[in-house]
Amino acid sequence: MEIVITGDNCEKLIFDTNKIMWKSTQQRQLAAVALSLFIGLVFLVSDIIDGHKATSGQFQSDLEHATTTINNYQLSFGLGVALIFLSLYLVYIFYRQKRSFFTSVSALANRRKRLNNNFKITVTDLAIEYEDFELSRKEKWSGFKYFKISNQYAVLLRDHNGIAPAMSIPLNTLSDIDRVALNSFLKSKLLPKT
Repeated sequence: MEIVITGDNCEKLIFDTNKIMWKSTQQRQLAAVALSLFIGLVFLVSDIIDGHKATSGQFQSDLEHATTTINNYQLSFGLGVALIFLSLYLVYIFYRQKRSFFTSVSALANRRKRLNNNFKITVTDLAIEYEDFELSRKEKWSGFKYFKISNQYAVLLRDHNGIAPAMSIPLNTLSDIDRVALNSFLKSKLLPKT
C-alpha cells in the first residue's frame, strides 16, 4: 500500500495538529483542577455546617468537645480555601501555558506560510514520511502505538497520554477509497485511542 498526500496548506496542518494535541492534554489538566476544586468545596461546605453546629450552642455543655470541633473547623476551613485558591491558580497557569503554546505554534505556522506552504505525506506499509521545504522525516510504524481520528485528521501517537505527538495525516484530501484503506491499515497496525 502506498498513499501519497500533497497539500499547499502546511500552516493549517501544523495549527490543527497542535490544537488536537492541546485539547487531549488539557482534558487531563482540567480533570485535576476539577478534583482539587471539588475537594476544596467539600471541605469548605462541610466545615461551615460543622462550625455552625459547634458555635450554635449544641455542644455548650461539653466545652472540650466544642473547642476541638472549632479547631478542626478552622483547619478544614483553611484547607478548603487553600484548595480552592490552588485550583484558581492552576486555571491561571493553564491559561498562560495555552496562550504561550499557541503563540509559538502560530509563529511557526506563519513562518511556513510566508516561506513555502507545500507538504507531502507518504504512507506505506513500512513507514510514514513527511516532507516540506525544510523538514524531511521518515518514521517506521513501530514508533507509534496509538491513533486517533479527529477533526478530519488521523493523529498518530507515541503514547496513550498524547503528550508525545508523532504525526498527523489530513483525511480531507483523500479519496473515499484511500480513506477506507488508510483507516483499515491503521486499525491493523495501531491501537485506537479513545
